[in-house]
Formats: sequence, C-alpha cells, structure tokens
Amino acid sequence: MPVAFVAGAAIALLYIFLFHQSATSFGAHAELRREAKARGEKAPRLAEVKYGGNSGAVLAANRCVGNYLEQLVPFLLSLFGHALFVSANQAAAIGWAWVFFRLYYGFVFGRPFPALFTSTIPAYLCVWWMAGTAIHAAATLAP
Repeated sequence: MPVAFVAGAAIALLYIFLFHQSATSFGAHAELRREAKARGEKAPRLAEVKYGGNSGAVLAANRCVGNYLEQLVPFLLSLFGHALFVSANQAAAIGWAWVFFRLYYGFVFGRPFPALFTSTIPAYLCVWWMAGTAIHAAATLAP
C-alpha cells in the first residue's frame, strides 16, 4: 500500500508538470503578443512559442516534463521491483525521496552549474539503488 501512494504521487506530479508546461506556454505567448503589439509587429503563434524556443520559461517547463518522462518508467519499474523483492516500506521511503528530488527540477533548471545536479543525481541514485537491490534480491532467491 505505501508504494501505491508513492506511485500515485509520481503520476500526479507528472500531470502537475504537464499543466505547468501548458500554462507557461500560454502565459509566455500572451506576453510576447503584448510586446509585439506595442512594437507594431506581428505576434508569434502559440505553436512558435510552445515549440520554437522563444521563451526561457517555456524551455524550462518543456525540459522539466521531458526529463520527468525520461525518468518515470525506470523509477516505477525499480520502485515496484524493490517493493516486490526487497521491502515495500523501504521502496516507499526511497520513492518519496525520488518524488522530492524530481519536484524541484524545474526550479534549478537553468541555474548556474551544478544546481541541476542537486535534483538529478540524487534521483538517479534512488532509481539505481532500488533497481540494483531488486535485481540482486531476485537473482539470489532460492529456487
């Protein structure tokens, strides 16, 4: 049961990041439209803002979602593997740590080196630890 709560929180965080990504794109688009209108220029289309890199905030939101999606599958597999073969309570504790480290990725993206590593490296270690211990436990099970 504790692992189910962590998995639910991880999936909820994905949707929070997706909502933030869209909201950031719409906000940046509105701001760029106002600026273009004030200068008498043609405003960019929403797609240009969302996918064209016209905004640092949009880039940060896009990378937050992209990096999270890249890490979510290995996290969930290692979380459930660790819970199954090692300890559900330990998997939940490490899983909550992973959610915390992923939570602030967007805040440190774009900050000077090595700020981003304070989110990514500990999160990777959580996944690698859970995966490694699950694989070891599964491999050493008595037949």
